[in-house]
Amino acid sequence: MTAAIKDGYLERIADPQGNVARKICLIALGAERLSDSRAQSIASLEQILGDWSCAEIEQFAKYLNRFNSSIEEYSEAKRA
Repeated sequence: MTAAIKDGYLERIADPQGNVARKICLIALGAERLSDSRAQSIASLEQILGDWSCAEIEQFAKYLNRFNSSIEEYSEAKRA
């Protein structure tokens, strides 16, 4: 996070509720870079999955969702 602040993507702001804690805010340059990164990721995925059928993509999405859920469950179990 410190690097993102230093590079001008985020900035620290005062807590609007007046608490001692500081908040982080995405600034224009950060939003632009995030948008560019998302667009690039989407374009890459469209190219990679371009010859997959809808059924294959749906099955892959189900497996990926299951995989991610398993990682979360594993991480939670390790923290407990």
